[in-house]
Amino acid sequence: MRKSIVLFAAILAMVLTTCPAFAQVLVVEAALCEDVVNREPVDLITSTDQSMLPVVEAGKTGQIFLWTKIKASEETVVVHSWYKENPDVAELGPDLHPMTEIELRIHPSDGFRTWSTTSLMPGVSEGMWRVTVTTAADPNNILYQEAFQVK
Repeated sequence: MRKSIVLFAAILAMVLTTCPAFAQVLVVEAALCEDVVNREPVDLITSTDQSMLPVVEAGKTGQIFLWTKIKASEETVVVHSWYKENPDVAELGPDLHPMTEIELRIHPSDGFRTWSTTSLMPGVSEGMWRVTVTTAADPNNILYQEAFQVK
């Protein structure tokens, strides 16, 4: 009986570690920034007050980056999705309009660094924004998100 339990546990462990549904993907670090140099974030975009969102000035910053360091147990695809609030539907509540989705292939690693960027234009980009990180296999499971304001 004991040999059967040990054999069952060994088979179950093998199935669970090789099954794609159980692949682990974790955002270890993330940063909004103005540039990425040597695979590291440069000129971080942060809030000056803990109760406020980070603010980006479209006239000074032509693009912003979301830099991520991701731990993955196997090769996977993560998606950086950039959204902007759509003020035209304010009577129904804030609505986020997808601006761009960027798929990034991640190799198995304890800290695979990757990033995406979006362009900002004065007079067009102003408003509330959000960027999320999901996997292509499970887009409803948000691994990371950051909200910010563009002025």
